[in-house]
Amino acid sequence: MTEERIIEIALRYLRGHYKYRPRIDEIAIRARLRGGQNLVADGMLSFTAPHETPFTITFEATDYFKRDELWYKVQWPLAFWDAGAAASAAGSLFLLYLHWNKRLGLMHSWPYLFWAVAFLGAVILTLIVFKALLPLRRYRYVYAIEQFKSYFADDQWVVFSWDVFPGYEDPLFKEVREQCIYNGFGLLEILQDEKVKLHLTPARGALAGQKMRKLVSFLTESDWSKAVQKGVQSVNWRDRLVRFLKRITKRTELNDLLRFKRPVWRQLTICTLSTMLLVAVLIREYGRRPIIVEDEAAYVERMESLAAQLAAKGPELEIPVLLDSASVWPFEKNTQPYLKLIPESLPAQARVSYASGYMAYQSGKLKTYSCDQIFQAVEGKFVVLSGSFYDLDYLKSILFRLRANRIPVNGLWAECLFPKRGYYVLILEQAFNSLEEAERAQGDLDAFLVSQGLLLETRIERVPEE
Repeated sequence: MTEERIIEIALRYLRGHYKYRPRIDEIAIRARLRGGQNLVADGMLSFTAPHETPFTITFEATDYFKRDELWYKVQWPLAFWDAGAAASAAGSLFLLYLHWNKRLGLMHSWPYLFWAVAFLGAVILTLIVFKALLPLRRYRYVYAIEQFKSYFADDQWVVFSWDVFPGYEDPLFKEVREQCIYNGFGLLEILQDEKVKLHLTPARGALAGQKMRKLVSFLTESDWSKAVQKGVQSVNWRDRLVRFLKRITKRTELNDLLRFKRPVWRQLTICTLSTMLLVAVLIREYGRRPIIVEDEAAYVERMESLAAQLAAKGPELEIPVLLDSASVWPFEKNTQPYLKLIPESLPAQARVSYASGYMAYQSGKLKTYSCDQIFQAVEGKFVVLSGSFYDLDYLKSILFRLRANRIPVNGLWAECLFPKRGYYVLILEQAFNSLEEAERAQGDLDAFLVSQGLLLETRIERVPEE
């Protein structure tokens, strides 16, 4: 039995069914209708009820070859999104409860275990909710029913041929019948001898939000084609672009039986809000992390053990490195070392450097001068010094780096100007007669060193007179 034959039989039957319904004009019948948003009605009857109220009846006809229109499909993605939204909301509220009652100690004492339990709990909760939701009617999609729910008509009928369902006890038929009862739709079966079997009549009044459905104007296929051609000729390029984008993003083709699926933007909103709440709770809980008090005896034992391990390894560098808290980040410009670290005996290189203790930068090279020459030039003046270097090569690398950025510094063996200072320093090229001038130059040097990430201490000293 073809769909065209089912439509003919259904129109004849429904015309007789509404023959005695109070009305003020004749019943108009039409077949193969199209409406906006790719809605289809296989048949429509309409007349004017008393008080000049229009009354419309539509039906969906289904034959054996289009039986997928009435066979339900389980909406796994929709059930998953609902389960995810419910689980995320429940999980975030549960964590909020634990945070409010100060029961999230596991987050601080065993953080990795906490995150593992939280992840595993979220997965298990989602699966449990998914399993609980899946049997609900909401996730059993029947194309004809969902299309009826997309527009308003006074009466809506589902019409099918006798060979669409295997039998009346089949789950596919039971689902269609239950959804028709729930939504107030009529159900007709065309038997093999073309007789009509009435299973359900449409419910009177609004059921399942019927009055909230949209009113749609249906046209015959020929009138619809003319309207589409006229609309295509009248729209501008912007409207055509919008229609094209809608067509490729919303999949509204007539042969797409899933085009009336429920949107998931509400579930996405719930998941987003739940995630924001969860992040806020975790941030607040992190602020409650406990203060760990060090046991003094255990700390001493641990430091002694570490010192023994380091002593067993031996010195890693030949050059002694004397650290001080003032040279450790964060850098404080005005901080002075609390110890004056002066070697008891000068290394052998001190005697060599004394003869050529001043290294002046000239045309990309270093020219050396004796200590006497530099002392005579800066005697009694203020000089700006930076760093303490025990490695001449390292001093040169810093000096060339600063000179590349036009910072006028030179190298100096500190003992040339100050007694018992067995190390190299950087010295500004210019010496100053007043402390104020030296402080301004020191401030400029400090600002540049900080911008370059060089944690070098700067200081101002006055060269003694003989």
